[in-house]
Amino acid sequence: MSLTVKFENGSSVAMAGRACYSETIQYLDDPNDACSILQVGDDAGVIVPEYNAIGLFDGAGGADDIGSPRLAARLACEAVKQYFRLGGGDVSEALQGAREAVSMNKDAGVCVGAVMRITDGKVTVANAGDTAVALYQEGADDEYPYIAEPQRDEFGDPLNYLGSCEVPGRLSERISDDYACRELYPGDRLFLMTDGAWVVEHGSLETYHLAAAMEEWPLFEQVKDLYPNLEKEIRDALRSDKARKLCEREVAASTDNLGRVCEDWVSKGLLDPDQYTLRDTNWLIWREVIKPYLESAHLLPKQKISMTAIAGALLSRPVRWPFEAPPQDDATVAMVEFR
Repeated sequence: MSLTVKFENGSSVAMAGRACYSETIQYLDDPNDACSILQVGDDAGVIVPEYNAIGLFDGAGGADDIGSPRLAARLACEAVKQYFRLGGGDVSEALQGAREAVSMNKDAGVCVGAVMRITDGKVTVANAGDTAVALYQEGADDEYPYIAEPQRDEFGDPLNYLGSCEVPGRLSERISDDYACRELYPGDRLFLMTDGAWVVEHGSLETYHLAAAMEEWPLFEQVKDLYPNLEKEIRDALRSDKARKLCEREVAASTDNLGRVCEDWVSKGLLDPDQYTLRDTNWLIWREVIKPYLESAHLLPKQKISMTAIAGALLSRPVRWPFEAPPQDDATVAMVEFR
């Protein structure tokens, strides 16, 4: 499920979610209210368009003995909405208000989250826990796009949170909220992501993931719908000399100093073209095999890619390398294109 709105400043906003364990996706909408809340399992996001603000929260399922993680995330969203509606303008205060709302409800569990607002050509973010906020700027050389650091320890557990517990020692001591401010330029794109969307096995999403989601993967989805014989044609392309050389290169890069090959690091379609399916497509096969083939055959569609398609692409995973398995978790992405 997804939703799209316009900020008061004209920026386009989209939010999309993929529920995993908790499975429930619910659009909490009041037809008389421009503010929207999307509940994605234990995640919840709120867009307050007239204040150019977004809140995104992730209920901690691992602490469901304390209370409902889903309720915690939703209460945080409601608190952010109320804070801005009452005239507030500071993201740190909005996040603190969300923390108090969650802590005061005895049925609520624990959540992490971030609040973002755009004013005067700048974005400000307050973050508590492992929600990530990334900035993609066309042509930028920055290899690390995050403007609000996910607050995690070496084991991947959040170091900060919203909520409380009466059992001494049940929750670890939390660190201070992270605060960031960056200048924006027309065309910049911001991504708020719960950990189900930004975490990969060996770290976090990189700049190329964001670039792929904005063009490459939605384009491939369009191609699949247009050309029913595409899978067979790709198998033929994977048998080409170019693809075999690509496979040799990938195998060499995935071989350790004892000559052992980690096949999980090599694209399945390169190792055995006969076993390839469209679901096995990843960044490497798309960029090195499929896209050049489609361009040479003049088969690429010329269509504008929607904001919801871009947000959804970050949830679909195939743009990544074979070893970047997605975490089994609810995943929500909020995206803003600044204008």
